Amino acid sequence: LCLQVLASNLQGSASANPIWHEHPALHVFAYQCSPLSDSESIRHQFEMAVRFQRQSERVRSVLLLDEVGLAEHSPDMPLKVLHELLVSPEIAIVGISNWVLDPAKMNRAICLQRPPLSLADVQRTGDAILGMSPRAYTVLRQSVAPLSRAFHMLYRRRSADQRDFLGMRDFYSLMRLLAQVYGG
Repeated sequence: LCLQVLASNLQGSASANPIWHEHPALHVFAYQCSPLSDSESIRHQFEMAVRFQRQSERVRSVLLLDEVGLAEHSPDMPLKVLHELLVSPEIAIVGISNWVLDPAKMNRAICLQRPPLSLADVQRTGDAILGMSPRAYTVLRQSVAPLSRAFHMLYRRRSADQRDFLGMRDFYSLMRLLAQVYGG
């Protein structure tokens, strides 16, 4: 969500807010990691992002490795390529994971861990996301609390073998979808 907010605001001279006009645009190259990921696919996406940045004026490329922890489960060990890519990268690399990664990959990164959200946090987040679309918020204002309670209950009660089935990003996506559908 944070990277989406940055990318939607940092659009260089095309940014909606004039304060961002003097900053370069942000272009995200996403790579969805999985247990079937291989190092060549990650390297290919990295090289595409580097080429794009070199050929573009006032653009900063970011390689987003989504669910990077899933690639740790690949027998091919595709994240080994990160050792080389992280030495002095020309572009930013962001990895999002629900698992702790191998320490060799973490030592050149910033690790942000957040505790589980409280029910109040989930509800405030739902209100904030829906609030970006006033029309949707007007229609769905009464639904945020029950949806937040239901999601929070499922999120907190999931068992160890279901940990990876449901995450906060699912709630964020639900709220964004509702904002789109009911926001017109």
